[in-house]
Amino acid sequence: MKTDEQEFSFKGLFVPFTTLKAIHWIVIIGFIVYFNSLFNGFVWDDIAYILYNPPLRSFDIITILGKNLFNLAGQYRPIASFYFTLMFMLFRDTAFFYHLASMIFHIINSILVFFLFKKFLKLHLSFFLTLIFLTHPMQVESVTFAAVAGDKFFFLFGLLALLLFFKKRISIKRGIAISSLLLLSLLSKETGILFLILICAYGVFYKKANPLLLTIISISVGTLYAILRFGIGGIYFIPQSMIVPIARLSLGQRLINIPEIFLYYLKTFFFPSQLIIMQYWIVKIKDFQNFYFPLFIVFFFLLICLITGISLYKKNSKLLKFFIFFFVWFLLGLIMHLQIFSLDMTVADRWFYFPIVGLIGMIGVVIQSLNPRYLNVKYLTIILWTCAGVVLLTLSVRTIVRNVDWHDNLTLLTHDSKILDNYNLENNIGWDYQQTQDWPDALNHYKKSVALFPFAENLNNLAHTYIMLNDMGQARVIFYKVLDSSDYQPEGYSNQLAFSSYFVLYNYSPEIAKDFISKALIKSPNNGYLWADLAICEYRLGNKSDAIYSANKAKSLISAPAVIYLYNLIISGREIPKNINITWQ
Repeated sequence: MKTDEQEFSFKGLFVPFTTLKAIHWIVIIGFIVYFNSLFNGFVWDDIAYILYNPPLRSFDIITILGKNLFNLAGQYRPIASFYFTLMFMLFRDTAFFYHLASMIFHIINSILVFFLFKKFLKLHLSFFLTLIFLTHPMQVESVTFAAVAGDKFFFLFGLLALLLFFKKRISIKRGIAISSLLLLSLLSKETGILFLILICAYGVFYKKANPLLLTIISISVGTLYAILRFGIGGIYFIPQSMIVPIARLSLGQRLINIPEIFLYYLKTFFFPSQLIIMQYWIVKIKDFQNFYFPLFIVFFFLLICLITGISLYKKNSKLLKFFIFFFVWFLLGLIMHLQIFSLDMTVADRWFYFPIVGLIGMIGVVIQSLNPRYLNVKYLTIILWTCAGVVLLTLSVRTIVRNVDWHDNLTLLTHDSKILDNYNLENNIGWDYQQTQDWPDALNHYKKSVALFPFAENLNNLAHTYIMLNDMGQARVIFYKVLDSSDYQPEGYSNQLAFSSYFVLYNYSPEIAKDFISKALIKSPNNGYLWADLAICEYRLGNKSDAIYSANKAKSLISAPAVIYLYNLIISGREIPKNINITWQ
């Protein structure tokens, strides 16, 4: 009789290879590759979006659909807002569960990608390609960066809609389900529009879908999205902050950056050796290294795609259709991030979450088109699968190593700052040192940030650090530089002026504070907190009528209890407490 140990064989885990076994291996490999990310802390925007985000503290549907940190500055992502509200209610500030959920959603997306590839390609090949999507180091930013859950949600809902659309018959119920999923994709991230475009393109050119059906889906999704975004949320499209270098360029200047951006994604896909967050580099002139060479690579890549298409046309028209589908997928995803419309960074690995499927799919079609005769050569199949294993192992190890970089905020920022000089990285490193009151190290990084690119936030951080180091003269000089730092969105710049005003008011004489705040009000005349701070200055200088005027002005602009309290103190002639806090109550 055979024992259980005798009956078990490693080969049996793969042969015969089935869809169910493929799914099991996708789950197992996903957990292995991203396991060490589960013990990472909150990093980068996790801190603002999760730890210091008061609206997450209570479940309020009006807040979720209206203005909050996720629905701000031109972006409207209420699904992400709902998700993080729910997560905070369940797990508070325990990072482990956020990373676990992120990993699970990425694995689910990978399984859906497997079903997508399986519709066009053979089972074994679809499995291999899916593992590239699952384990590629460029995915680390999408998986271990908890705050960008919207990237995975838009992909999840959009791909579900696309897979449903692939069914031969679209019933009314299925049409409603597709429309609902597309709407959820759009409400997760604006990039969800790409799935709507893909469905329409596939329906017109391949499926010969009823144009009326496609029109109804498009109009219903667009209308509901517009009602939620503009009618309920009140979120409109606005230009990117002018502190982002790419946003300060004209359209013509941004177009010069397209070849280098295109090359970045191709290069990083095939050689993911250097992975960096917060990339703000720009190409200013059309020289060989930064424009003509990348342009040549882009044209060469497109030429290879054209030659491949011609070859497939001669050999297999069905595979040609598949190749065109994935090429359109890749190009659509890339065009969205080529800075035709300026974004908040030049490039970001997480923006490749959608395009990578198209690129992998194109590679898969090419592999499937290879002559089967060659694959039957003795030992060739073994060699090919060995190469595939080496590729996957290399990608997985690189991903595991990159997960370590994301262990905590300071580890990630200092690691990436050694590769690329970046004003925002340095500013964030300074902030991290500031949290531990390591003021000398904070000063060094804030100074480097300001030297690379001065803007209101890093100037304020530098001035505040000088105050903590008791260098009041240098702090005052830096605060006045904030007044001339207008490279910021109006609302953000106004908030930074209020921040400056707060520190000037409580660290300098009323005369100096009045001078600074008066100049700040010229820049931002409708900032109620500046008016409140001016009222305090005037009152302490004995100018009661001017103080009343300023306090009344502040009260008319903001209805904060502290402002009303200040107004009543001035009216009644009582002393204003030295520790009164108007701006940061």
